[in-house]
Amino acid sequence: MRIAFALLSLLLLITCTSKRDIVSRLQGHWHTVGNDYYDSTLDINDSVVVFNKYTLVSYSEEFSLFDSVGRNPVLPFYCSCGSAILPVFSKFKLKEDYLTYDDEELTDCSAFSPLSFVKSDPNKCFQRHAFSGYSWRLKLDEFLPRSGNFVSYDTTIRNHQICHIGIGYPKYSEDGTKPRIQAFDVFIEKKEIPKLINEVKSFGQPVALYFIIDSSVPIDYVKSVINEFKKEKYKIQAVYQLVESNGQLGYQVMQF
Repeated sequence: MRIAFALLSLLLLITCTSKRDIVSRLQGHWHTVGNDYYDSTLDINDSVVVFNKYTLVSYSEEFSLFDSVGRNPVLPFYCSCGSAILPVFSKFKLKEDYLTYDDEELTDCSAFSPLSFVKSDPNKCFQRHAFSGYSWRLKLDEFLPRSGNFVSYDTTIRNHQICHIGIGYPKYSEDGTKPRIQAFDVFIEKKEIPKLINEVKSFGQPVALYFIIDSSVPIDYVKSVINEFKKEKYKIQAVYQLVESNGQLGYQVMQF
């Protein structure tokens, strides 16, 4: 009886020590690696996981690091098919500075399997994290300097139907070499802008446009795109543009 009790105590001690070790190794900043389709981040402390903490194009959401039953670590995952963040994935592997989700529920999602993260310093890759949660096929590296106050993105995104408009050069050669317009995760032509705005407006909320314009794009092309949106002005509630100030990115109201 004493031997059995001692073995049980030892097993519990090993289990608790193992959990503490896993939690300690999980703490820090992680971003996806080896996945060109989707970029996301995890910022983990001893009790909370923040999904896409620094994003300026999607939702940031906070979760408990532990499940409610066995106090086991669980990590969030964004399912694009169902447009939902699922905070229930407990099957993952840790190897040095790499974290890989290892859950059979992900095997049917070709865009995200396997989903791997690398631990990093958020201060060294902040600009990349600003676009977490969105699949950009444009080079978006340099932006106009801030000339007004930053607006609260989190507040605006919850009160409007958001439409992000990227204007830049293609990231991949198969998409050409001339400036392109990207809305959501697809390229559009200028003649398709009225259809886009009608589709966004059909969701019922006020429409807010968020322009993300790479400053390397010729100004004449940018003006020609914006002029097409201005033709739909009566359908649009608010317009913002991504700008930069001392290395920090944010949105300011765009004169439209």
